[in-house]
Amino acid sequence: MRKDIRPQAMALAIPFIKRWEGFRDTAYLCPAGKWTIGYGNTVSNGKPVKKGDKLTKEDADKLVVKTVATFMDGVLKVVKYPYLSPNQLAALTSFAFNVGMGAFMASTMLKMINLGNVAGAAEQFKRWDKATVNGKLVQLAGLTSRRKQERELFNGSFLGFDKPVQGSSPSALPTQTKVPQIAQVPENPDPQEAPEELA
Repeated sequence: MRKDIRPQAMALAIPFIKRWEGFRDTAYLCPAGKWTIGYGNTVSNGKPVKKGDKLTKEDADKLVVKTVATFMDGVLKVVKYPYLSPNQLAALTSFAFNVGMGAFMASTMLKMINLGNVAGAAEQFKRWDKATVNGKLVQLAGLTSRRKQERELFNGSFLGFDKPVQGSSPSALPTQTKVPQIAQVPENPDPQEAPEELA
């Protein structure tokens, strides 16, 4: 039986995800075109977030812990590699939180981990840094930076945030007429939302 690494992984994942998602007390449209609130949550009080919703920082802090725990449980259900470290679990949870469990489950990254190819899995992070903006596939600096730091966290070399995260909040996205969506590598389907209990 695999050792329970969740407490350590949660201690790493929560501040990492909070820093990248940024806090918003009022509902906004995220890059995937979903109404979002708090630290990247699309569900609040058991209901989909809608325009005009508000959330206190205290409630957002509680909500993100619950959401991250749910994603982490989802990751643990599909990762069969028995030697997963807390750092690796935290990085995979951040990745799944960002792209959706469906996309993670269909990814080459997961296939490589389950084959024991940890180094190959780490290289997959950098493939997920593009978005469709005005019908064109473009690399977004915020996604590139997030994937780089998720990879560092996965490899155990992440030293923390030494400067403000660039491109981590909706206001940092380029001005456009259409909301960008995170692009998938060709073999993957469109990203899906969180596990069913969060969707």
